[in-house]
Amino acid sequence: TFNIVVQSSGATQVRTQINDDSWSEWQPLTGKVPVSGLVNGPNTIIVEVKENNSASAMGQIIVWKL
Repeated sequence: TFNIVVQSSGATQVRTQINDDSWSEWQPLTGKVPVSGLVNGPNTIIVEVKENNSASAMGQIIVWKL
Protein backbone atom coordinates (compact mmCIF):
# COMPACT_ATOMS: atom_id res chain seq x y z
CA THR A 1 0.00 0.00 0.00
CA PHE A 2 1.18 3.51 -0.76
CA ASN A 3 -0.40 6.96 -0.85
CA ILE A 4 -0.99 9.22 -3.83
CA VAL A 5 -0.94 12.88 -2.85
CA VAL A 6 -3.82 14.79 -4.43
CA GLN A 7 -3.74 18.57 -4.57
CA SER A 8 -6.99 19.94 -5.89
CA SER A 9 -8.50 23.28 -4.99
CA GLY A 10 -12.18 22.91 -4.18
CA ALA A 11 -12.41 19.13 -4.55
CA THR A 12 -14.13 17.37 -1.68
CA GLN A 13 -14.36 13.73 -2.80
CA VAL A 14 -12.07 11.21 -4.52
CA ARG A 15 -12.22 7.72 -6.01
CA THR A 16 -9.71 5.47 -7.76
CA GLN A 17 -9.57 2.78 -10.42
CA ILE A 18 -6.66 0.35 -10.79
CA ASN A 19 -5.97 -1.57 -14.01
CA ASP A 20 -9.51 -1.15 -15.41
CA ASP A 21 -11.08 -2.85 -12.37
CA SER A 22 -14.15 -1.39 -10.68
CA TRP A 23 -14.04 2.13 -9.31
CA SER A 24 -13.66 2.51 -5.57
CA GLU A 25 -16.44 4.20 -3.63
CA TRP A 26 -16.35 8.00 -3.36
CA GLN A 27 -14.61 9.06 -0.17
CA PRO A 28 -13.76 12.40 1.45
CA LEU A 29 -10.59 13.93 0.02
CA THR A 30 -8.00 14.39 2.76
CA GLY A 31 -5.04 15.02 0.45
CA LYS A 32 -3.69 11.46 0.46
CA VAL A 33 -5.32 8.52 -1.30
CA PRO A 34 -4.24 5.02 -0.19
CA VAL A 35 -3.64 2.57 -3.06
CA SER A 36 -3.27 -1.20 -2.68
CA GLY A 37 -3.84 -4.34 -4.70
CA LEU A 38 -1.19 -3.70 -7.34
CA VAL A 39 0.08 -6.57 -9.51
CA ASN A 40 3.71 -7.18 -10.48
CA GLY A 41 4.66 -5.08 -13.51
CA PRO A 42 2.88 -1.95 -14.76
CA ASN A 43 -0.26 -0.70 -13.01
CA THR A 44 -2.49 2.07 -14.31
CA ILE A 45 -4.09 4.13 -11.54
CA ILE A 46 -6.79 6.67 -12.35
CA VAL A 47 -7.80 9.20 -9.71
CA GLU A 48 -11.01 11.21 -10.04
CA VAL A 49 -11.89 14.13 -7.78
CA LYS A 50 -15.10 16.09 -7.63
CA GLU A 51 -16.48 19.19 -6.02
CA ASN A 52 -19.77 19.54 -4.18
CA ASN A 53 -21.39 20.83 -7.37
CA SER A 54 -20.34 17.58 -9.16
CA ALA A 55 -17.68 19.20 -11.37
CA SER A 56 -14.91 16.61 -11.69
CA ALA A 57 -11.37 16.10 -12.97
CA MET A 58 -9.24 13.00 -13.57
CA GLY A 59 -5.56 12.17 -13.55
CA GLN A 60 -3.68 9.01 -14.45
CA ILE A 61 -0.37 7.53 -13.39
CA ILE A 62 1.41 4.31 -14.31
CA VAL A 63 3.53 2.70 -11.60
CA TRP A 64 5.64 -0.46 -11.66
CA LYS A 65 5.60 -3.04 -8.91
CA LEU A 66 8.67 -5.25 -8.78
